[in-house]
Amino acid sequence: MISLWNDKDAKAFLNDSLQLRVYASRLLGSQPDLVLHGGGNTSVKIKKENVFGDIEEILYVKASGVDLTDIQPAGFAPVKLSRLDEMTPYKRQFMIAVIDIIANNSYLAEMMSSLGENADGMPLDIKKYLEK
Repeated sequence: MISLWNDKDAKAFLNDSLQLRVYASRLLGSQPDLVLHGGGNTSVKIKKENVFGDIEEILYVKASGVDLTDIQPAGFAPVKLSRLDEMTPYKRQFMIAVIDIIANNSYLAEMMSSLGENADGMPLDIKKYLEK
């Protein structure tokens, strides 16, 4: 596969990690051998100053239904990582909910099912869920 990455083009985004991820995502989305119909997932972690002057770590995740071929920065959903840390007691339920979404609403369902067969160390409730 020939890389479409162009250092000269990418250099314009060196001070903007989200825009650099947009550039990389569009390159991936333009390759039908890599993604189905512009789908796929990309993300980037960014340390960003909030309105109070505090530095926060934000995870920008490509939103569902957004096509990688023409994604814009607004096509990434921001998640404050500190908020995810606060959810630790609910992590198992969150994981099951995410697996439910993936397993029932995407082409990854078959891949997720195969995880259940070879998932050493996976929590039992998640294994049982995948066996459904």
